[in-house]
Formats: sequence, C-alpha cells, structure tokens
Amino acid sequence: LIWGSPSSSQPGAAGSGSRSAASDAVAAAAALFDPDLLRHAASALAADVYPRLSDELTGDAAAGVRDQGLIWYGCARAPRLLVDAGRHEDASDLLSDSAFARQRLSSLGWLPGTIAQCGDCARLGAALAGEAA
Repeated sequence: LIWGSPSSSQPGAAGSGSRSAASDAVAAAAALFDPDLLRHAASALAADVYPRLSDELTGDAAAGVRDQGLIWYGCARAPRLLVDAGRHEDASDLLSDSAFARQRLSSLGWLPGTIAQCGDCARLGAALAGEAA
C-alpha cells in the first residue's frame, strides 16, 4: 500500500481528507526550506556560534576551559552558517585560520574534517562567484 493511495482492501482510504492532510504536510515541509527562513536561521546561529567559537579557540583554551560540544559543532557547522548568512568575509577568515583548520581536523577526524573544509571552501567560492555576477 502506497501512503494515500486507494486499496481494494481499504475502500475510501484515499479520500479527500487524506489528500488534504498530505497536501498540508507537503506545504509545511516546503515552508521549512524557505530560503529567507533558512538565511535568517543561519544568521542567528552564525551570530551566536562564530564569536563563541573564536573565543574557545583563542581565549579560554589557554586556561584549559573548553566547551567541547561548542567546539565540535562550530568546527562542523560555523563556516557553512557564515556563508549561508552572507557573512563571506568572516567565513573566509575562519576557513583560512590555521588554528581553526587544526581544531577542525582534531574534532571531526582527518577525513571528515578535510571533506568539510574543502566543501565549505567550495561553498564560499560559489557564493562569492554568485555575488560577483
């Protein structure tokens, strides 16, 4: 049985109520991928994560006080959030920071960290090329 399709064993299973519920579910899911909503969310996260990550990598780290969850999340997501938020200069600074690159490789692992770094550099390049066009 395909969800929402009629079946000989379940007459009327795909009535207008099912189609309406399915349409509502699809519309709700599509709203989650609204570009303006995603950019706003990325901006909010970037505004919070980027400065705190920078502090973790340069400030309190010397004193041995580190938020490992923030460091892992920041290493995994901060560059992408910055690019998605349109903060290209900050993304470029972060991606070219050797301390960030070393921490990213340490936090994510060599292969996943390298893939993330290359992917984020490509994403930034594409965003900058689109901005220049």
